[in-house]
Amino acid sequence: MFKCKKCLKKFKRYSFYLKHIEKCNIQYTKIGNGKAICDFCDKEFSVIGIKNHINQSHLGKKNPMSGKTAWNKGLTKENNTSVEQISKTLKKGFEDGRLIGSQTGRPLSEEHKVSISKSRIKFLKENPNKVPYMLNHHSKGESYPEKYFREILENNNIDFIQEKREGLYSLDFVIGKVDLEIDGDQHYFDKRIIESDKKRTLFLEDKGYSLIRIKWSDYQKLDKYEKISFVNDIIARIKMGC
Repeated sequence: MFKCKKCLKKFKRYSFYLKHIEKCNIQYTKIGNGKAICDFCDKEFSVIGIKNHINQSHLGKKNPMSGKTAWNKGLTKENNTSVEQISKTLKKGFEDGRLIGSQTGRPLSEEHKVSISKSRIKFLKENPNKVPYMLNHHSKGESYPEKYFREILENNNIDFIQEKREGLYSLDFVIGKVDLEIDGDQHYFDKRIIESDKKRTLFLEDKGYSLIRIKWSDYQKLDKYEKISFVNDIIARIKMGC
């Protein structure tokens, strides 16, 4: 039996329960800290993402990005015997070795890893438009933080090159041998980006560059006079070659 949490009406068939829930207008329950519980399947989501989950998984509406609906329409192993059986079959397959997860294949040797790395670097040098950073960065156009600091450089009559390529990397602003980078928070919280930035820094320093990194979120927290002082300090460092 499936019971509506708002009116307590019970349904024998899950499909009838779903239709009732939509009409009864109780689709999720907020639990604090930006989290909510889906009233269809009792799974936890962020308040921002739960509406997409409900529309796609339970109400049969298409995802506006992919144009697809969820294959199981919100059914889980807890409320549907077919999904439960599929789950058991997959679990048994992984346990007895008949199935291998996409992330749990045979470990690569160090020699194989080095070979793959060299092949990848060679491919990206020959196809610079395929560099992941280039595909995900300026394909979306100039960001507001970049536009903000571009105008500061222009207003201070500083000659610069924007989005200069150096090896596999794209530099935000290059003034002589100074690389001025305007960083989002991902550069400080995403472990993969942090490690990539370390390699990037070593590469650029070997090329004779000095780096100035500005964390945009920290800059935004400054008041008017602190921002003026901060910008003046950056301009002075640039003119001195960092």
